[in-house]
Amino acid sequence: MRARAGRIHPRLVLALLLGLAPATAAREWPTHAGGPRRLFFNPARTPITPANVHGLHVKWTFPTGAIVTASPSVAEVKVPGEGRVQVAFIQSWDHTLYALRTRDGTALWRFPLVDQPGAPYPNVASADVRTIGGAQRVFITAGENVYAVDAPSGREVWRFSAGTGCESPPGLCGFAGERNEVESSTIVGDGEVLFGMDVNEGDGKGGFYAVDARDGRLVWYFDLETGATCKALPGDDVRRFDGYHSEAELGLPAGFLASRPGCGFDRTPRGCGSVWSSASTDERRGLLFFATGFCGEDANVRPYEEAIIALHLDGTPAWHWRPRQMDVDDLDFGAVPNLFTITVNGRRRDVVGEGGKDGTYYVIDREGVNVVSGVHWDDPDPAGLPYWATHVVPGGGAGGIIGTAAVDEGKRRVYFSTAPGEDSDVFTPQRPTVHALDLDTGAIVWENTAEPNADASFASTSAIPGLVFVGKDVGGALRVYDAATGMLLTSVGVSFTLASAPAVVDGLVILGGGTGQRSDDPTDMANTVSKIPVKVTALCVAGTRNCDPRATDRCDAGGSAPRDAGELVAVRAAVEATCPCGQFDGRPGRTHASYLRCVSGALAQAITASHLRARCRSRSLRDFARSTCGRRRGSSAARRQRPTAPVHGSDT
Repeated sequence: MRARAGRIHPRLVLALLLGLAPATAAREWPTHAGGPRRLFFNPARTPITPANVHGLHVKWTFPTGAIVTASPSVAEVKVPGEGRVQVAFIQSWDHTLYALRTRDGTALWRFPLVDQPGAPYPNVASADVRTIGGAQRVFITAGENVYAVDAPSGREVWRFSAGTGCESPPGLCGFAGERNEVESSTIVGDGEVLFGMDVNEGDGKGGFYAVDARDGRLVWYFDLETGATCKALPGDDVRRFDGYHSEAELGLPAGFLASRPGCGFDRTPRGCGSVWSSASTDERRGLLFFATGFCGEDANVRPYEEAIIALHLDGTPAWHWRPRQMDVDDLDFGAVPNLFTITVNGRRRDVVGEGGKDGTYYVIDREGVNVVSGVHWDDPDPAGLPYWATHVVPGGGAGGIIGTAAVDEGKRRVYFSTAPGEDSDVFTPQRPTVHALDLDTGAIVWENTAEPNADASFASTSAIPGLVFVGKDVGGALRVYDAATGMLLTSVGVSFTLASAPAVVDGLVILGGGTGQRSDDPTDMANTVSKIPVKVTALCVAGTRNCDPRATDRCDAGGSAPRDAGELVAVRAAVEATCPCGQFDGRPGRTHASYLRCVSGALAQAITASHLRARCRSRSLRDFARSTCGRRRGSSAARRQRPTAPVHGSDT
C-alpha cells in the first residue's frame, strides 16, 4: 500500500471528491523539477511577485480526456513554418502526450501512448527535453514503456519496454499478472536515458535502467534485490528487459543472461523493492541519486529497499543508506532527491536532500561520508551519516514528505508540503502541512501553523524568488505562500484535487489536475475518478506582460493569443461553409482569385460581427491564400501549392 505524489490510495479519493469546492524571464523548464539537480526552483526574474500574485488567474486551458498528475516540461522548439515556439509537454491519463503552445494553449501535436493493462499509475511522469545528435527529443515514460519522440513533429523515434512489452508475447500484463511500471520521470545523463521501474507490490522486482539516448538500446540494468549490475555488450540490441522474466519472454537470445557481465543474478520475483520516484544526476562526479520503496509486508528490509542510493553512471553502486534497518509501517521514499550545496564548519559541501514518508527530510554528503562526525555509509552503524535530519510530522502510509521539495540556494531555504498521514486523515491531516527549513542547518524557519484549513498535499512544491507554490488535496486549489514569512497570499481553484506540480516559466504557471488509481474493478472510486476529463491550465498575473488581452496585441500574440487561436479556428469553419473549395475549380469566375475574394468578404463579415479581431484578417487571409482552391489541376501553381494546412490554432 502506497500513497504517492500524483497517485492517491483509493480510499482517499471519495473523501477528496467530497471536498469539491515585464522582466527578463527564463524561457525553459525542460525536465521534471526544472533540471538534473531537481530543485523545483526557477531563479530567473519573473513578473510574478508577492505584491501582485493575488492577481493570478487563468490565461488558457486545454481539455484532456482524463486526469493530469504529471508536472509539465517547457522548452523552445524550432517548428517548421512557425520558427521557435515555446511548448509545454505534459501527459494525461487518457494515454496521450500533449505538446501545447504556451502562448495560447493550442496543440502542436498529440502522441498516443500504449495503454498498459495492470498499470495503476500509467501516465504520471514528466518529460525530459534534450538535443541528442543535433535533434531535439522528448523522452517520456508511460506504463511499462519509455519513448523518444521527435520534438517538432511528435513522431516516435524509439521505444524501450521495462518488461515484456505487454503486446509481444500477449497475455502477460494485467492486474493479476505483470505489473511492471515506469512511474519515474526520465533524466538524461552521459548520453543515456536513466529511469527506475516499479512493480506495484505484485510479481517482479524493482530496478534502475540506462538506455542509449540515441537509439533506445539497453546499456545497463541495476537489480534492487541483488545489487547486481547487468551490462549489455556492444552490438546487443535489447529493447525489452527486467529483473525477473525469462529470456524467451523478453525476446532475448538463449544464453544471454549467462554470458553478459552481471546478468546472471537470481531472477526470482519478490515484488517489494521498487523505484516510484525519479533520479537526479551529478555528471561532474559521475553519479546519479534515487530513492526506493518497500512493500512493508515483512521486516527484513534488504540493503537497497527503502534507501537513498547513489550509483555511478556505469550502473555500479557507489553507496546507499537507510534510516532504519527494519520497517513494517510502509515508510517509503517517494520524493525525488534534491542536489544542492550547504556550508559545514565554514566549508561548502555538495549534498543530496531527500524527504521520506516518515515525515523527515534528510541531508547527506554526495560522497557518502559525514565530514563532521566521520561516519561513512558503510560503517557498522551509519545512523549518523546525515548532516541534518529534520522531523516535521509523524508521517505514515499516506503521510510525511511524498512530494518533492523546492530548494532556493540563494535564500538558503528548503520548502515542501506534507501528506495527510493515514487514509483516515484526509480531512484532519497531520499539521502543519507546509514547511520551510534552513538549508544549512535544517532548522525550521516557518510553517503554516496559523493557516485555517491548512490542507495537506501529495504534490511536489515549486518555487520562484519570493513565492512558494503548493498543491491542495481537498478542493484542488493551487496555494501560493510568501517565501519569507509563510503567509498564504492567494489560492486558485484548478480541479477536484491537485497533485501536479506547476512549472513556473516566463510569467506563466502551468499545471494539471486530479488524481486517482487504475484497477480492474469498475466500482472502484479511485479507478472511476482517474478517468474524469481534466484540463491543463496556464495561469498568469493580471497586468503583466502577455497576460491580458490588449488592443495593441499582434494576432495570436500577447494576452490576445488564446482568444485569437480559438477565433481563427472558428472563422476557418465559417469561411469554408461560405466559400466551399469544391465550387472553385479554376474556370472563369471560379479561379483562385475569385476564391480569395469570397474569403475576404467572409472575413470582413466575421470582423464586423466581432468574431475575429481586425488584426487577424491578414493572418487568416494568408492561410487561405496557400490553398489550391480555384487553381486548375496540373497548373504549375497547383503543383507548387499543397492543400491549405490547418491554421495555427488547430492541431498540425
